[in-house]
Amino acid sequence: MERKSNMSDSSELITNDDAPGTAIAALDPDGGFQGLCASLRETGEKFGMGDITRIKMPLGGGTKWEIPSASGGKQAEAIEGVLVQYSPRMVLWGSENPEPGSSPVLVSSGPDWQNKGDHISEGPPEMEEEIEKHRLSDGTVDISEAGGFKYMQWGSGRGRGRYIREQRQMLVFPLDADMPYLMTASVGSAKVLGDWIKMLPRAVKEHDEEEAGETLVFDKERHRYWRCVVRFRLKQAKNSTGITYSKYDPSMIGVISYEDAVRLRKECEEIFGKAAVS
Repeated sequence: MERKSNMSDSSELITNDDAPGTAIAALDPDGGFQGLCASLRETGEKFGMGDITRIKMPLGGGTKWEIPSASGGKQAEAIEGVLVQYSPRMVLWGSENPEPGSSPVLVSSGPDWQNKGDHISEGPPEMEEEIEKHRLSDGTVDISEAGGFKYMQWGSGRGRGRYIREQRQMLVFPLDADMPYLMTASVGSAKVLGDWIKMLPRAVKEHDEEEAGETLVFDKERHRYWRCVVRFRLKQAKNSTGITYSKYDPSMIGVISYEDAVRLRKECEEIFGKAAVS
């Protein structure tokens, strides 16, 4: 990971001299994650996405992450690691203020995340009626705005917004950790993350060109965002009503080898399931 670069909101590549080293603890054969992989292979058991430590956005425009731990947690100005997974999604909750620990009623992800969702838990009767009205033959639900799904319409939520919530979900594996973090970003950070993620494949290609000393043809398999080591900071922003909130400030600070990235994703899928990499 010799070339280190930082991608700002202005879509520029800026040299960054304080990027982390190349060692990935999760791939250390004597490390905790590899021990966990070996143990679960032996038993045939798996963890699920619900077993991964979730990093929540701070309230009131906070600019430090709260990282849970057995000793009570700690604060961090930045979270760094390999971006194993990035997924836009829609999440439908049974109420606008869901109880902590409750499950969403419907979740959509993947290429069709704005059109089809999976009904995963029971919601209020009115919501269940709307879901059944739009259920498709394959069991999924047509949540598209064009299809008339009530909760996807502008104005169905607070103010002029949608009731269904747009999010970005990311699986980040810190370089020095035995387990990954699951991070979510609300609609307030969706555009900056969406614009940023589109630039990562080009940055990976430029990294490989510098290492090879020659111009390369873009390789849709090798030049992938999931080879990037990223840094997530927080900054304050204000919405249209003047309320201060926390917003992602993402940057790319390095690139790992294609082989290491493939291995890390494969083992995350094996331990946590397909949702960890799709």
